[in-house]
Amino acid sequence: MVVFGNSTDSVTGTNLADLSNAWPAYLQVVMSSDPRLRGVTIRNNAKPGVTMHVPNPWSDAPGQRWTADIPVLFADVPPEQRAGTVVILAPSIIDLQLLEGDVDTALLGFFAAVEQLRGLGIGTILTLPMNPIVEDSLMRFTYPWLPERMQEFNDRLDEQQLLLYPTSPIARDDVRPALGDPVFYDDFRGIDLQGAVVEPDGMHIDTDGAAEIALTLGERLGDLLAQVCAEPA
Repeated sequence: MVVFGNSTDSVTGTNLADLSNAWPAYLQVVMSSDPRLRGVTIRNNAKPGVTMHVPNPWSDAPGQRWTADIPVLFADVPPEQRAGTVVILAPSIIDLQLLEGDVDTALLGFFAAVEQLRGLGIGTILTLPMNPIVEDSLMRFTYPWLPERMQEFNDRLDEQQLLLYPTSPIARDDVRPALGDPVFYDDFRGIDLQGAVVEPDGMHIDTDGAAEIALTLGERLGDLLAQVCAEPA
């Protein structure tokens, strides 16, 4: 299994190189308790600042995007292994930020990545909804339209039955457009450009949020992954 995502999928604290508390690492633990899935490994290819397709001038590596990573990552993977690979796509808000809320163009970038994966013969492609931001997040004040555009992005993928579930498990269940439940964000400690620790930002999840996503995915993926594992190579 390979995960493509952003900082929400790769970090839950100040160490940007430490993937051990991100939800893919927790999902690996959840799957290890299912004897049908003990041969499944997860490669977390999520990276802070990565986009689906649009270049990111804010990132240390502006060319870092899914559509650049995908051909490189699978270049040396034999066809039979590609067919047995499950890819999880976890879109993030950064494409909408860079595109000033243009959902149509963000979706074009998403589908460009999907077509690459299909062209490479990847056996199974699963998509998660964008994770929400909390109500009092600075991001919401900077981009007041963001919750609505995120909801539109998710809804349009869900209309095509492309989402594993329509709403993130770390979202509140009492509002629409979706907003994050603060309990899944309030223990995060980020770092600024000077390396100083900053308080929770209402955008990045903490270890509680990572665990919630992993447990939800574990419940949803068990039978599907067991079927993939049982198929002859």
